[in-house]
Amino acid sequence: MGESFSRSVQSCWDPEGTADLVRKKKAQRAAINKYDELLKMAESGDTSAAGQIQAFDRENMNKGAGEFKGKFWDELQMHNDWPPIVERRRTLNI
Repeated sequence: MGESFSRSVQSCWDPEGTADLVRKKKAQRAAINKYDELLKMAESGDTSAAGQIQAFDRENMNKGAGEFKGKFWDELQMHNDWPPIVERRRTLNI
């Protein structure tokens, strides 16, 4: 309950910041879902998946402009669901 109340208060005090946080989390989830999809392709034997994963890496590394360039990539790697992605990539040597 306390966490829910805290989020409600924060969204009232800083609605733009809350909207930015929601957009960031949605973008991270979309990226993780895409990595999952690409890794499933690689695990099923699709030889083009490795190249697609590397291209998606570059796309995510280049997200943002100016001082924010690369920030998305850094924050994506801190996401709780990132370590299993890394482990699957190691297994596939990607």
